Amino acid sequence: LSEPGKTIQLNFKLEYFNTSASRRFQEIIDILEEYQIKKKGKVTVNWYYDKNSIDALDAGNDFSKGVRIKFNMIPV
Repeated sequence: LSEPGKTIQLNFKLEYFNTSASRRFQEIIDILEEYQIKKKGKVTVNWYYDKNSIDALDAGNDFSKGVRIKFNMIPV
């Protein structure tokens, strides 16, 4: 993340994550958002979730709120 203007794609494909993992993921999102804003990068998060799990979709939507990073919600 030291070089400006890079394209970054984060593929999130966990079947289960707990509160601790959720906090760490939020930290990663914050770092990536800062990179996008300050270093003019282009960041995309692909959030893969079980198509039968409303909770997993809701979690992805919650992470995407309030950030200026593109989130793609991808059912699998």
